[in-house]
Amino acid sequence: MSALTVGKWRRQFAAAGLAGLADAARPGRPKAGLELTDAERGQLTQWARRAKSAQALALRARIVLACAGGKENKQVAAELRVSCGSGSRRWPGGGTGSSRSGWTG
Repeated sequence: MSALTVGKWRRQFAAAGLAGLADAARPGRPKAGLELTDAERGQLTQWARRAKSAQALALRARIVLACAGGKENKQVAAELRVSCGSGSRRWPGGGTGSSRSGWTG
């Protein structure tokens, strides 16, 4: 941990108390929106719930459904107990919806 990081946290605590230590959204490129059609949402829900679905396919479906619901990647990863990079490894285009053909593979 650097002295700059310690100084930043100290200033944030002095300015806002405990609320100043909470994680804030990080600056950067905005995420592409993830819009699902009713048919896609229905198919993903079926894959996520069906007992005979392959576990990897069911997990991918749950990830996409959670992301389409507006949750942040870190929140989805924590809830589903996967690493934050899973989406970028599972789908072409980083799981942004730019290449949906990778969902079933």
